[in-house]
Amino acid sequence: MSAPVIWVMLPIIIGAFLLLLRNERSVAVIGGALASLLALIALIIPIDQALLLGPISFKISAGIQFFGVV
Repeated sequence: MSAPVIWVMLPIIIGAFLLLLRNERSVAVIGGALASLLALIALIIPIDQALLLGPISFKISAGIQFFGVV
């Protein structure tokens, strides 16, 4: 997964979904939880380094590739 997708596209998609909700309190809670989660991910997970969690290994890349071009 790439960093721009996590910190740009994911909030846009979740924000569009939150526009459909009527309850202001639930929108505030979900939006605040998402912002906190993204901040925590930014603090903990290194960019462009493989992170090993038990048998699972994943890497967050710094760029996006479209059709094999960075």
